[in-house]
Amino acid sequence: MAESIIVYATGNNKISLDLMKAGKVQGIRRESAEADGALALETAIDYFNGLEVQPIRYLPAKVIRPEAVDSYHPAQW
Repeated sequence: MAESIIVYATGNNKISLDLMKAGKVQGIRRESAEADGALALETAIDYFNGLEVQPIRYLPAKVIRPEAVDSYHPAQW
């Protein structure tokens, strides 16, 4: 693999974890399912409490690196 290209997978699943263990990807972008639901709930609560709600809110993302991949096995999805 070329040193100037960094390959990432999206989503914490068996395929991306196996690719990382095989050295074919250098990172996995991960968003938690809990945060996915909580973000919508938090936005609704803020709106109904009269707080300013941004038109776009992104989920916080975490990057799984090769040195931590074993702590994510087995994949939940």
